[in-house]
Amino acid sequence: MYLRFPKISAVILLAATNAQAVNQADLASTSGDVSRSYLGRGRHVLIGVLDGGIDANHPAIRGSVVYSRDFSGSGTTDDDSGVGHATGLASLFVGHASDFTGLVPKAGIINARVINKSDYTDDRMAGNGLFYSLNRGAKVINMSFGIKLGDGPLTNKFNLMVDYAA
Repeated sequence: MYLRFPKISAVILLAATNAQAVNQADLASTSGDVSRSYLGRGRHVLIGVLDGGIDANHPAIRGSVVYSRDFSGSGTTDDDSGVGHATGLASLFVGHASDFTGLVPKAGIINARVINKSDYTDDRMAGNGLFYSLNRGAKVINMSFGIKLGDGPLTNKFNLMVDYAA
């Protein structure tokens, strides 16, 4: 088993448990350009993406994926369905195409594939991806599993892992 429990000084965990409508006026109040003035460009920051794999050769993120590992048993760290969810998330963070700039384009991405092509993950896969990302230096972790933590294959064991990491 891969789990090692590092001492972490600070980690920001982003995990949506329930999709909710957002006031669109709030979204318009801060654009990507303004956000970068608050956040900087992300130099020396690593972002762990726990999802269904990233197409590291996509033009918008090419060169930004610095670590990749498959914890899903899929045999690949790439997205099975072409340009998928995790590739899109990575481009929102580090995108650097001619017509698009992500929020922190100088940051690096850690691609921890924890969801297989059947859209399944569990405590072991997600936990190993989480601690892999942290052990590689992630300061931000994106987890968008599409299920409520504690229901289904992600149980309170994973909640405890997240609590420990935070």
